Amino acid sequence: MESSKWVIPKVNDQIIFLRILSQKINAKYAKLIDSDFGNSQLTYTTMIKPSNALFCILLWASILSCYKQVHPPTVRTILLEQLKNTHTNEDWFTPLKKATGGLTAIQANWRDSTVNHSIGQLVSHLIFWSERVLTAFQGNTAPDFSGNNEETFERFTNVSWDQAIVKLDSIQIKWYQSVEKATDKQLAKWSSSVANICSHNAYHTGQIIYIRKKNRWWPKPEEKK
Repeated sequence: MESSKWVIPKVNDQIIFLRILSQKINAKYAKLIDSDFGNSQLTYTTMIKPSNALFCILLWASILSCYKQVHPPTVRTILLEQLKNTHTNEDWFTPLKKATGGLTAIQANWRDSTVNHSIGQLVSHLIFWSERVLTAFQGNTAPDFSGNNEETFERFTNVSWDQAIVKLDSIQIKWYQSVEKATDKQLAKWSSSVANICSHNAYHTGQIIYIRKKNRWWPKPEEKK
């Protein structure tokens, strides 16, 4: 039977733990080798047999658990995750890029008989605030703004709608590129604003999806790619 070899990043706090666990394994089937701590690697070799397969799984889970504790989430990683989840990653909810994909300018400009905004107006609004806060986050001065939020909701032509979708996508990409490069001091100052941008995107994405489903513009399950 073939043996498997796993190379695991060295974590000093795990060495004693692994040695104790290794004593529980039948020497005929497994052995723990820690001969090269200088290379910051811990090598574990075992014969995978039914009798010790469960132990191997539990051991591996324990190692991963300890390793994650050494690398806890940071403000940067959390913000990057949220930025990507609201943009392209379909995790807890449908992301913005999917919600706005495949629409025509006519559909984007459709409005009901109430004061509700159209999809196009919502996209215009998202572009305005995402770009404005990003500009400030990057240390630049944002353009003058009257403060009237209604001015951020614009209508689109066929050409300008396609351009708007491209611009919205570009701004979201610039956001997580900027967060990746940001200093810790910069993140400490702006973390709340970045988190609010994510919430703002998710909120209006829900409105966009509602309009699409109301008008049967949302693809049926069998049509999804």
